[in-house]
Amino acid sequence: MFHENGPSVEKSLVIAKLSKLREYIGFLKELQTVSMEDLVNDFKIRGAVERYLQVSIECMIDVGNEIISSLQLQRPERYKDIPYILLQAKLSDLNAFIKYIVEWLERRSPQANQE
Repeated sequence: MFHENGPSVEKSLVIAKLSKLREYIGFLKELQTVSMEDLVNDFKIRGAVERYLQVSIECMIDVGNEIISSLQLQRPERYKDIPYILLQAKLSDLNAFIKYIVEWLERRSPQANQE
């Protein structure tokens, strides 16, 4: 994926985005201990959860777009197309990452998939 011959992915961008994603997921895991009642009633907690979900999704989208762009793959029409394009490219070293993106996007609300 980071080959010197032909198109290559900007390794530093991908590493930075994945590092941030790991950090955001850690924050979300900490927030799992919050009760549903507190989540619904406390705007600060709800806002933190929403924000960390949003920036996590943005990180995954950015990494997917970087890979697609760098490898000159089919341009996605929608964000939810990104993992499918990567799967079609048969980039085996990305399988775990792609599966993670697919599962994440499938859990999103229908409104979010209309971007």
